[in-house]
Amino acid sequence: MKMRKASVVCILLAVLAAALSGCTSNPKEYGTQKMPAGISQTVIYDGTLASKEENRFKAEITLQDVVRGTDAEDVFAAAGGYASYHEPLEMGDDQELLVARFTFTLTDWPGDSPVELGQRDVNMFKLISEDGNPYDYFLQRRFVKGNLFGDASVGSTQTGCLFYLVDKEDEKPNIVFMPSVNEGVWFKTSLTGSDRKLVDEPIMVSDWLNAGEKDIAFSMGTFNTPLPIGEYGYMYCQSPRFGEYEIEIRVDEILRGSEVDEQLNRLDSYGYYSRNLKDNQEFLLVKLTVNAPSVDMLEESYLDFYVGDCRVINSNTGQEYDFEDSLDFMDDSITAIMPGGSSEGWFGYVIDKNDPSPMMLYQSLNDKILYFKLDQAYELPDDQEPYVSVIPKQNPIRDTSSAKGEWKNPYGLEDTIKLDYNPSSAYRQNAPFAGNIQVLEAYRGEAAAYFLEDDYYSDHYQNAYMDPVVLKIKVKVDSMETDAAPSFDGRNFTVLSGRGGVIGNPVLPQSVFKKDGIDRVYQGGTVEGYVGFLVPKDLEFMEITYGDIYDRIDTAWIDLEFSEEHPEEMDMSADLGIYSYIAEKENYDSAILYEVEVVNGQVTGCNEKTTYFYAGRQDSFLEDLEQYESRIGELDELNGINGKVESDSVSHTISIILEVDFDQVNPENIISIFESPYYILKDENGKPSWKKAKESLENNGYIFR
Repeated sequence: MKMRKASVVCILLAVLAAALSGCTSNPKEYGTQKMPAGISQTVIYDGTLASKEENRFKAEITLQDVVRGTDAEDVFAAAGGYASYHEPLEMGDDQELLVARFTFTLTDWPGDSPVELGQRDVNMFKLISEDGNPYDYFLQRRFVKGNLFGDASVGSTQTGCLFYLVDKEDEKPNIVFMPSVNEGVWFKTSLTGSDRKLVDEPIMVSDWLNAGEKDIAFSMGTFNTPLPIGEYGYMYCQSPRFGEYEIEIRVDEILRGSEVDEQLNRLDSYGYYSRNLKDNQEFLLVKLTVNAPSVDMLEESYLDFYVGDCRVINSNTGQEYDFEDSLDFMDDSITAIMPGGSSEGWFGYVIDKNDPSPMMLYQSLNDKILYFKLDQAYELPDDQEPYVSVIPKQNPIRDTSSAKGEWKNPYGLEDTIKLDYNPSSAYRQNAPFAGNIQVLEAYRGEAAAYFLEDDYYSDHYQNAYMDPVVLKIKVKVDSMETDAAPSFDGRNFTVLSGRGGVIGNPVLPQSVFKKDGIDRVYQGGTVEGYVGFLVPKDLEFMEITYGDIYDRIDTAWIDLEFSEEHPEEMDMSADLGIYSYIAEKENYDSAILYEVEVVNGQVTGCNEKTTYFYAGRQDSFLEDLEQYESRIGELDELNGINGKVESDSVSHTISIILEVDFDQVNPENIISIFESPYYILKDENGKPSWKKAKESLENNGYIFR
């Protein structure tokens, strides 16, 4: 009886042991064609006996997740699959995208160099249909480069996603790794509810936007669920030019059709886009806010941003509109953003009138893509939490903990700023130099217009969307590295909004100033002069620095605190300092030369020499000589005017020479003696105005030198 009980116990133990061994998974029992591995099941690949040397490695491979359909499209789009330089993805109505994520650990490899997994991953992981037929090779690296596997070294673990085109009716395709080696290792892509519970980290668009720990509405900004108006999208990007950078983008407003006219007239100051549209076309205006929260960009870089980064998709055809149909408003578009800064502006597009719901995309420099719905009726779904920008709404941003001269902590007016300027390009007329720069005065609007020719301001901008800005600059050049002297006209400065956005502002040409500006300054020179720009009227705060956006900018940002009034006492007839202007005119029987002296903005003196020629007319020569000598004699009774007459009886020429001191003379006395005293025309304050005299001389054929 005891023996029988013992036998029964042994049998039960054996059965239990067998049962327990059945519950402990053996890698050989799954990962085959008949029993493909599912989610979280690790399969061992042993290629020791592979015929090709490159396949003789060992690895552990785990399927992490699979998505297909519209979810896969969103992932593919965010990963750069629809980047502009690709040919359009050809996907039939009976096809859809499938994305599978694998973890790959290389456990053994006899070679010295890494396993070329990254160059072969799409060949090594084959998609097989439910009925056993392999799918055609999908050129996914052409679409999604940089998002798959990289080459592997022993002990390394990496995770990568693979993209496939699959038939919609194929519900149970499998993926086989290295089918040529021991029939390969197999994975199923049809996931049940229980499989889904095993997914540790679902495949999400945020994986490609590199959102990290950001609190983002991950399902928004995708191809199928684009961001609505008024909501931010976010991406973490990389580029050789800017380094690693973050970007936040929001569509603030859209205008189209008849709503566009007023705003287009304000933005398009130069009338570039006042062209005739086709009957089936209309304008679309998009206002954007773009932030650059990252401070990890390359030290010398702004985040460049322009209309070509944002393209519009036709909702009827699914195709992008031509780049030629985009409108870049130089005066009020986003140009670039400082790290940690923000900018806003308008872009425009020509679209079809019958396009009911166009979509805009932003493509980063490493092909990540955010999508935006340009449809006013499209709102954030109730179950979505919006992404909140980290950029403060206060304007301007000021951070006194930043180094003095950075854009967040700029210098003030009249501060002397040392520069050791070494540009990286010759895009503008700048050149390496060391020295100092100051902004002495800043004027805007009507106060700035005082410095400009009246007809220029009233004709072009008085009622437009732009304000003139005029700055008085003082420059000292201590040394130059080359023979080329640095230039200090408006083109060599960059203007920044108070929140860190570079303004694509047009420069006021020196020809429209009443006073001379600054051009090139040579070694040892100290010069004061004026530069000017046009800026949007609604721009509240501005800073300026020397240099353009592609140069390394020394820490020289200066806050522009504008004076509300121009200096009334300033005579705008000429620049500071002492100048002599010479105007000359020669007719068939006379030559006239004026030399005008200006000191500290005041016309102080004028010399005139008029020479008459009497070839073959001796009677007229003698008669006029007597008349001129008589009239010059009358000058002895007038203060501030000296005159003499010189004659040559051989050449029959008479020269009348006048010297006028404007500190003593009454201009009316000159008018009573001479018929054409262009040089003593007066300004609105009754003072001798060389500007007006110069205009009169030019209008009467005089040439200046």
